[in-house]
Amino acid sequence: MNNTSTLETRGHFTRSVVSAILLIPVGVVGAVVCLTTILAVRKQNRGSSVDAFFISINVYVLILSGFFCPLAAYSTLAGHVNLLTTDRFQPLCRTLAFAYIVTIQTDAFTHAAVAVHRFFAVILQNTTYQRVQWFRSKQCTTILVLIPWLISLLIGVWPLFHLGAEFGYGLYYTRCGTVKILALSYYQFLRSFFFFFSCALIAICYMAIFCKLIVSRGTVHVRPTVGTAKMRREVALTKVAFGLTFVFLVLLLPSVVHALTAKTPAEVYTTLGDVFLMMLELGTYTVGVTLCCG
Repeated sequence: MNNTSTLETRGHFTRSVVSAILLIPVGVVGAVVCLTTILAVRKQNRGSSVDAFFISINVYVLILSGFFCPLAAYSTLAGHVNLLTTDRFQPLCRTLAFAYIVTIQTDAFTHAAVAVHRFFAVILQNTTYQRVQWFRSKQCTTILVLIPWLISLLIGVWPLFHLGAEFGYGLYYTRCGTVKILALSYYQFLRSFFFFFSCALIAICYMAIFCKLIVSRGTVHVRPTVGTAKMRREVALTKVAFGLTFVFLVLLLPSVVHALTAKTPAEVYTTLGDVFLMMLELGTYTVGVTLCCG
């Protein structure tokens, strides 16, 4: 039993060191560079239709890598006796846990929102009907950017009121997070809904886009026009978004399966679960930044 606890402690320590060395620099530097690049390009009126999503992605990457990750690394390296374990800093600790849950969920929902946006951009490219064209407007894009944040807030807020789970300083993970699961069904829903919901939307949207491109394959290259060039650009953006979304979902899947196969709350907090969470964080940081820079 002691050997198991020692191995788990070493695993969390290693995870924090890797986080401090790799994820924090990649997230902070990458997000700042990407946000600066986007704003510079937009000033020159050379921005793309997905810039708003790239900004949203890098905002939550910045929250995780610049706010949550450093404090999580500090609490692990400092041990069980640190500022975040004291009553005075418990509100900050619960805020950290809440921010983590919201931003991780927002990531998956944002990839789904990007898929819906790509659907509107490609499928409705040559539509002239005014009401339908609204779906390709800036107002619709803004709504698609905000919806993932709103859904994540609604789903993740309950533990702040001691419903479904509780936030605080977890002795197992030696950081702020979910310290108690009051309802295993809530935890499984929390870890799986955003994955399956996002996967369903992503599959439907990209399958429709694929069918559209197959049907229009023989006509796209006949007469190069302004509309054709714009269509090609939208298709190129869609290919990049799809590729990186696929990579993100592959990194996310093990964590979801692990949560769903747990029969008791204790089975959730394992070394294997810790590894899967690290894969999820790696996907959030690196894929988000790469999607923006790409």
